[in-house]
Amino acid sequence: MTVQHEFLEDVVLERMLAGNVWTNLPKRRFLYDNLYDFGNASAETANLSFNILCHFLSSGVARALHHEFIRDFLNDLPYKGGTIKNQDIRNWLDRFTPIGEAEPPKDILEALGKPKEDVEAV
Repeated sequence: MTVQHEFLEDVVLERMLAGNVWTNLPKRRFLYDNLYDFGNASAETANLSFNILCHFLSSGVARALHHEFIRDFLNDLPYKGGTIKNQDIRNWLDRFTPIGEAEPPKDILEALGKPKEDVEAV
């Protein structure tokens, strides 16, 4: 998948004593409010997922993939936080290209502007 924005650092997430989330990632876009969370299925977790992906993709594609990113990266983070390697994110994004091993979901193909019948799984 073509990365549109260059973010070269790993994503660092820390939960502060008051419970709020700190990250080294600049705040770019939000789906709901301007709060972040991880380890659950909240709107704040969706914000974090969407914001992370907006540093790599257009907002339309980030919106299409943010639920999968929550499932694969944010749901299982420990309460205190952790680091998501930049290369792990890029490798994960590569799964959603036509060259990937699995066919991308239809909504992702539509966000990418590719008709489903034109995509071949390898």
